[in-house]
Amino acid sequence: MLVPGTPDASVAAPIERWGASNQRVPVERIHAGGRYAYDLTLEDLARHETRLIASNAAHWIEYPTAQLDLGTRDRSLAMLARPVGLLAIGGLAAAALRRGSRRAPRRLVPATA
Repeated sequence: MLVPGTPDASVAAPIERWGASNQRVPVERIHAGGRYAYDLTLEDLARHETRLIASNAAHWIEYPTAQLDLGTRDRSLAMLARPVGLLAIGGLAAAALRRGSRRAPRRLVPATA
């Protein structure tokens, strides 16, 4: 039996009694530090991306964020540069294709023998 976090003795006691008497299975306390894996993952996501992205990810998995330290960074230069860079590359590619199609088509001259 896995028990997440650090539950109070009143909460943990029935689980430990059940594990010891009925199943003879040891009760293992996971995340004994009181933090869950999602806490650390979402905080790391906020640190590497932005608070808004981490908050949105938590919203999608219906995870509460009140206890998390997501920082205060709402915008990232790298995140803004990505779409602007892709737009510029797309615009340059379209201009190059248009310029290539405006050239006069080459006529093939038959070889004389």
